[in-house]
Amino acid sequence: MSCPVSHQAMPVERVDPLMPPPGYAQLLAEAPVTKVLDLIGQETWLVTRYADVRAVLGDPRFSSDFIAPELKGMREEEDFVKPFIRLDPPEHTRFRRALTGEFTVRQIRLLEPGIRQLVEDQLDQLAAAGQGADLVEHFALPIPSLVICQLLGVPYTDHGRFQNDSKLLLTRELAPEDRMRAANGLRDFMLDLVHLKRREPDAALMTRLIERSAEMEQPFSDLELASIGMLLLVAGHETTANMIALTTVALLRQPEKIEALRADPGKVDAYVEEALRLLTIVQHGVRRLATEDIEVGGEVIREGEWVVASLAAGNRDPGVYSEPDELDADRKRVSHLSFGFGPHQCLGQQLARVELQIALAALFRRFPALRVQEGEEIPYKHDMLIYGVHSLPVAW
Repeated sequence: MSCPVSHQAMPVERVDPLMPPPGYAQLLAEAPVTKVLDLIGQETWLVTRYADVRAVLGDPRFSSDFIAPELKGMREEEDFVKPFIRLDPPEHTRFRRALTGEFTVRQIRLLEPGIRQLVEDQLDQLAAAGQGADLVEHFALPIPSLVICQLLGVPYTDHGRFQNDSKLLLTRELAPEDRMRAANGLRDFMLDLVHLKRREPDAALMTRLIERSAEMEQPFSDLELASIGMLLLVAGHETTANMIALTTVALLRQPEKIEALRADPGKVDAYVEEALRLLTIVQHGVRRLATEDIEVGGEVIREGEWVVASLAAGNRDPGVYSEPDELDADRKRVSHLSFGFGPHQCLGQQLARVELQIALAALFRRFPALRVQEGEEIPYKHDMLIYGVHSLPVAW
């Protein structure tokens, strides 16, 4: 089967800020594997059906090791190492194997008491900030930032520096030179941390990586260690912070869900999984490059062609989820795509889940009458690669 080039643009415009662009539902129904023009006008295949998204993300013939079209012309410096999510096996495997044991369910459970205390401290700070306080500034952003800082051994006093560079890296329309400047700033920040931990080892993750590296057949260079730290730092706080705030907005729209959660806090994990599925903050999908001719969903994707796998569309596939636009904590659990799939599936997903579960249960227990501050309009992150809200003024 061959697919004509539609030259239609990839869906971007949202009608409801908590729903994906409606164009995805139409594509899912009529052309689940089709050619479109992506966000920069580059011709690409767009894959929207759940099974096809999993097929693309799980197939090693779709490569992650490339320079994306939007970054063409941006010269990487000689002392810059690609993040390992942009590598294919076996290079990718070398990095991932060194980290897997740090993010097991058992390891994350050991962090729970500390996370609970951090959450309570931030709730105190939110209360002290008073009516109209920004939930992002006082709650959603500090919690994952503090957790990842403690995990890596990064001084939280430096959070302003890495949060600013992280935000720039995730800004959708940013000049390549500005993106590289932000990346270089984070690289230098993490290199300083690597050098510090070599001089003054402690019990934090970066020290453990340094020690583990020394026993590896191919030890990590300091630049590779800095690259690991950069990825964990950015992914470890930006994504979870956005999910905490965006899930809060979604639940405030349905107060009956909040009451149900307060009545049965043990179901918070089900609410979190549904929120992860519905809100899918990786809003523009995941890009891959075909390394040979591959059939997906009845269409042949040729070697050298780009593919974008839409996590948001796959997560609302009516062939997989009944009433896919509903937040149903009682639905039969089907693995969602929000953490990806295949060899690049998110390493930190268990940590993200625990942070979300603890933060949301505690927030609505402490502030049962939480609401958006009257007269305030919520600024959504239409301009970012990771969806969320820039701020969320609340009252209670």
